[in-house]
Amino acid sequence: MKTVQEANKWIDRLFAISLALMGLTSAILSVTGLFGLTLPDWALRLTGIVNLASLPVLTYSTVESLREKLSMRKAAEAKKNRKKRKKK
Repeated sequence: MKTVQEANKWIDRLFAISLALMGLTSAILSVTGLFGLTLPDWALRLTGIVNLASLPVLTYSTVESLREKLSMRKAAEAKKNRKKRKKK
């Protein structure tokens, strides 16, 4: 049980970090575009790479989190059904 909880914490951390990185890099690119500022070529490429690299991590952590929630819901429904059968 403890390892499952630790895995869930890591998945939540991965989600938060990737979301923060995507938000930060998108904000940098948006603000510089709105104000007409030009970033050096290396900075522009670095922010784009970080943004693109965080996308699969965000997707993975979202899918794993939803999968865990679905399995918890199924377990709760199975427990509920077992209680109903015992009462009859």
